[in-house]
Parts: sequence; structure tokens; C-alpha cells
Amino acid sequence: EKESAFHLTSGWLGVERRRGLTEEKRFVMRALAFPELGPTVLRVITGVVMAVHGWQKITNGVDGFAGFLEQLALPAPMVLAYVVTVLEFGGGLLLVAGLLSRLMGLLLAIYMLFTSFYVKVGKLGVPMIADQGTGWELDIVLFAAFVAIVLLGPGLLSIDTAIGLERRRAGRAASDRQSSLRG
Repeated sequence: EKESAFHLTSGWLGVERRRGLTEEKRFVMRALAFPELGPTVLRVITGVVMAVHGWQKITNGVDGFAGFLEQLALPAPMVLAYVVTVLEFGGGLLLVAGLLSRLMGLLLAIYMLFTSFYVKVGKLGVPMIADQGTGWELDIVLFAAFVAIVLLGPGLLSIDTAIGLERRRAGRAASDRQSSLRG
């Protein structure tokens, strides 16, 4: 019976039924596949990026950022400056730790849409990729990453998983992984 291309490439890294691979090679290839670590890597890297942006605002003075927001005619610029700084720095640190990951992902996704379209496009007229400085390409990539965190969860290596906020998903991923390693 001839196997379809779909069946030949199904499973971890497409090695479940690929011809010509020894059982040992299949085991090694399955062991090297860690799809449950993808959300963890995404969460930690984006968390670091946001925490660094928040830290810049803290070290440069939130007042200066509030002045920029005032120039944009945004309401309550000082309050907004502190909210943004706390969201970037605190939300970034929470993402790095993997605590309240989906909530932080949602808040930061909304924030990235706001900065991309309301501030950069609407108020400043910045193109997606600017000739000088930054366009809104980074903002939209971060938006996509935060949406992925909301949809995928924090990954296995997170406080959310350790304290049970993500137990069901983490347990299922670990179970799937153990099954695949057994072959």
C-alpha cells in the first residue's frame, strides 16, 4: 500500500514514517524537536525588549517622555507616560518570568496597535519602514508576537505553568512529547 505525502511528513519534524531512517535516527530527531519551547523563547525575548524600552524611559526620566506625549496632544500626558512606562517595564519583566503571560500579551498587543497606528501613522505620519529612525515595523512585529503569546500561552518554562495557570495546556504538551519520544 502506497503512503501519501501527507503521511510521509506527519509527526515530529516529519520523521514518523520517512523511509530510510533508522529507529535511532528517528528517536534523535524527535528528541531534538521542542515545539513547546517556542512560546517560551518568544515570550522571554519580547519581554526583554519591552523591559529595556521601559527601563530607557525610567533612566531618561518619565517627564521627558510625558513632554513628547504632550507634543502629540495626547490626553493626560504625565499619567499616560507612567502607564506606558509601567506597562513596558513591568509587563516586560512579567513576560520574562512567565507570570500573567496571556494578560500581559493582550495589554502589550493593544499598546502596539496604539503606537503603530494612532501615534506613528496617525499623529506622526511615519511610514512602515522609515528612511531615518524607526518606522512602525517593529511595533507590528511585536504586536504579532504578543498575539501569539495570547493564543499559545507562555510555554512550559513559566511561572504560569509552575503555579497551575497553564496546567491543562502544559500537561497536554508534555504528554504529547512523552508519547512522541516513545515512538
